[in-house]
Amino acid sequence: MPPCRDEAPTLEVLSQQYGSRGVAFLGDDVADTPANALAFNRSVGITYPSVNDPGYVIVQDFSQTAPVSDTPTTVVVDRTGHVAGMVLGK
Repeated sequence: MPPCRDEAPTLEVLSQQYGSRGVAFLGDDVADTPANALAFNRSVGITYPSVNDPGYVIVQDFSQTAPVSDTPTTVVVDRTGHVAGMVLGK
């Protein structure tokens, strides 16, 4: 299983655990089709939203703020919109 798909169930657990505290998750489905991403999300029970980004456009835009250089990359953004932490790769 690719690393992004490997970490998604853990992020789902965290989403469920911290959602009531205002923590939100958003997946960025890079190099994937919407149908494949949706099928994966359904098969493993991912409920947080995701966006389709087959051309890495969102990744490129986000890289202007945080150096996204590996996948998966997990970016933690605080309530003020600032990057509070990152986990690069697996």
